[in-house]
Amino acid sequence: MDTDLAQQLNLEAYDLTLKEAYAQLRKDEPSTIPLIIWLLENPDSPISFPGQISLRGHDYIHILLGREQSPEDEAYVIGFTMGSDTQTNWIHLAIFKFIARYFYPQKYRMRAKELQMFEKGFSAARQMKIAALNRFDFKAHEDLNIGVVRTKVIL
Repeated sequence: MDTDLAQQLNLEAYDLTLKEAYAQLRKDEPSTIPLIIWLLENPDSPISFPGQISLRGHDYIHILLGREQSPEDEAYVIGFTMGSDTQTNWIHLAIFKFIARYFYPQKYRMRAKELQMFEKGFSAARQMKIAALNRFDFKAHEDLNIGVVRTKVIL
């Protein structure tokens, strides 16, 4: 697990349940998420891309992947989530990366470094051939140890 995230969560080797780790994580409030990001990444949006996931689910994936909340790690988590969804195709990728590069607000914009991490996350998920994480029932697994949940999604 990433050292900074392990320190932030105050854990050693997945000792916490998913719910306990989530309680310790710094989280964005849904009301602070810019509209363009909500439109493309939230499952409640009528125009979201494959791999769309709730903010809570997105945070759970940060925990399971051991990724902190730097711009590069955010991009990796988004790429990994989209890569785990087999409905994502090259057109989705091209459009998403273009919008994330040129139209996301400055704070969230994916520059070359973040786009590279997005690609790494996407590729890692595709190579692992795991089920779509955006459709994984995190709620049913919140009381399980992080390591057990990772095993269930084959990480």
